Amino acid sequence: MALNIITRMNNDDLRMDGFSLASFLSAAAGILTMETGKQLHGYSLKSGLGSWISVSNGLVDLYGKCGTIHDANRAFREIREPDSVSWNGLIFGLASNGHVYSALSAFEDMRLAKVEPDQITFLLVLYACSHGGLVDMGLDYFHSMREKHGIRPQLDHYICLVDLLGRAGWLEEAMNVIETIPFKPDALIYKTLLSACKLHWNIPLGEQMARQGLELSPSDPAFYVLLANLYDNSGQSELGEETRRMMREKGVRKNPGQSWMETRNMVHLFTAGDTSHAQIGKIHDKIESLITQFRDQGIVYQENTALVHHSEKLAVAFGLFSKPEKAPIRIIKNIRICRDCHEFIMNVTMLVDREIIVRDGNRFHSFREGECSCRGYWLGKAKVKFYHQDSSVLERFSKNETTVRSCEMVSMLRSFVNKLNEVP
Repeated sequence: MALNIITRMNNDDLRMDGFSLASFLSAAAGILTMETGKQLHGYSLKSGLGSWISVSNGLVDLYGKCGTIHDANRAFREIREPDSVSWNGLIFGLASNGHVYSALSAFEDMRLAKVEPDQITFLLVLYACSHGGLVDMGLDYFHSMREKHGIRPQLDHYICLVDLLGRAGWLEEAMNVIETIPFKPDALIYKTLLSACKLHWNIPLGEQMARQGLELSPSDPAFYVLLANLYDNSGQSELGEETRRMMREKGVRKNPGQSWMETRNMVHLFTAGDTSHAQIGKIHDKIESLITQFRDQGIVYQENTALVHHSEKLAVAFGLFSKPEKAPIRIIKNIRICRDCHEFIMNVTMLVDREIIVRDGNRFHSFREGECSCRGYWLGKAKVKFYHQDSSVLERFSKNETTVRSCEMVSMLRSFVNKLNEVP
């Protein structure tokens, strides 16, 4: 909607000022419309509005969110006196694109420049540490908020702290944070730890987080989906199916996976399993062709027919034949990318000489030459290595007492949801 206003302004012969230009840059960054963003950048240079700090900050934000860190850095360096918003935009762009150490280095440069970090700055620093697995550094930064900068951590900072600890497998420590925070926990903090339990196969704590989270947000599908996936990952697929069945019975529906991308100044939307796109036949053929090339090239990929038409796969296939050769493909995903699609896109970049950037509901993934900027930390590769080294952990999850306790959890969860629905 905001970008449509540009066309209307041009038709009415109205010129943008610094306020409107900064707003349009923000809108372009929000949906990764790089082509429109570059046009706005050009307008800022021609009009002289690039000297506005809000416009300069908008350019840093735009290029950071579109995954072109070189351009984000250049836009930042052109700011005569960067303010906290400028630094925050640079730190976020670096951290979200996998340049964790560069993000933390930028934070230190910010302090050396005598620009005082704010609450948002520390959220971004904790985010960087969490996505880089830098637990000790993250804890140091968290404690420095109050001790060195006089900033009182808010609930969002504690959620980042739980994410930092949980991703690294420090589940008991993360639970201790929830139990001792000086705020009333919200559904998101329970969801965050439940997600970590899924990553590290901790059924008892995951069940506890699902139960407490549903008390606060009984219609949130994420708790059901995460718990069901936790059961699946831990070898308790029957409990996963029971959880999904309960979800259907209660009329709770998860958000459909959707991806969108811009090409030739048009935004194309893709939904998982959807066949409404004008070129859907060509898109499906491209996906099958890519999978065939995987096999021919000896690239390991286990095709899952249930996931073959996920929205990000549709968008990638469309981008390969609709965008110029070697041009980057930029995709937005409304929810977190799944493992299968992550592996699929990594394999695609082993076949084609171009970068594929996916901004999902959790972070940016920049795929190039068979690698991703998340460096496997999102996939929990450290966890996989640990379990391969200690087979007794796998055996523990197959023991009868775990199955009985989990069956009781599903029964309790069903009873709990029924009681919630009875409340007028």
